Amino acid sequence: MLFNEVSEILVEVLGVEPEEVTEQANLVDDLAAESIDFVDIIYSIEQKYQLKISAGDIFPAFLQEESFLNSEGKVSEEVISRLRSDYPHYSDAVINEFINSQSADVFFKVDSLVNFVSQKQAA
Repeated sequence: MLFNEVSEILVEVLGVEPEEVTEQANLVDDLAAESIDFVDIIYSIEQKYQLKISAGDIFPAFLQEESFLNSEGKVSEEVISRLRSDYPHYSDAVINEFINSQSADVFFKVDSLVNFVSQKQAA
């Protein structure tokens, strides 16, 4: 199962216990991943699945570079559209959670990483 394989990578790279890696675990908040860890995670996934990945393919880094709220203080339609087109591994539920919370933390969950690998393999 793909979740188990990705989980093994996270346990190895992050030095966490297997039971800490759940589908809803946040890579940063729950598993204490730091920026250098993301490089190692991506490298490990590339090696295991023979994929070519850029960091920006998995996580929407553009959200850190620009304001994602419109003048009314809501997530802009442009940002929502970009998330749906450029990051198809994020479900509507995840995007809706982002819209409601206005926090990019929702994108750093283990299940988003698993969904990304699944979509890359299917491509």
